[in-house]
Amino acid sequence: MNVVLDTERLILRPWTLDDAQELYLLASNPAVGPACGWAPHRSVAESRVVLRNVLMAPESYAVVLKDTYMIIGCVSLRFHRNTFTRDDLEPEIGFWIGEPFWGFGYAEEASEAIIDRAFNVLDCVAVWGCYFDDNERANKVLSRMGFIYEQTDPWVHTTTGNHARHQMCLTRDRWPQYCQRRAGQEGKPFAVTLY
Repeated sequence: MNVVLDTERLILRPWTLDDAQELYLLASNPAVGPACGWAPHRSVAESRVVLRNVLMAPESYAVVLKDTYMIIGCVSLRFHRNTFTRDDLEPEIGFWIGEPFWGFGYAEEASEAIIDRAFNVLDCVAVWGCYFDDNERANKVLSRMGFIYEQTDPWVHTTTGNHARHQMCLTRDRWPQYCQRRAGQEGKPFAVTLY
């Protein structure tokens, strides 16, 4: 079953091989991938391989602007073998947004939708988030959503070298507190529609 998540400004939909060109335009930017632990894409063909082998996985979504249908990034939940937690009830969230779209709150909006799905549809008990030393943007997004720092793994090898990885956790019991606080700040709760 292909799940699509609908938020105020975004559609989160499964990736397809037809997305290779749009993915390449975002993922070839050296400001994006290395902060997340992966090297910039060097060709559309490489983006197609990444789609096939990584992004076209369950609970991995292209982040699409509603008004233009343009892909602006990615958000995903990774389970068990693809995460350090080794527990299907405690997935790890991953997200990135293309540089032209930074500063508009899209990472948080997309993350809200998939975290809400994790707790209220997939019945997860916690969601973990990680960021590397040079990715303060991810730290800020996770912190705003109520993730709490747990520990640092000082030596994690990625395709871009060795990094310190900071691990943060959001438990299901803290999620309603974030939703209520956000509803108060925004004047309304965020809405996620599944179709």
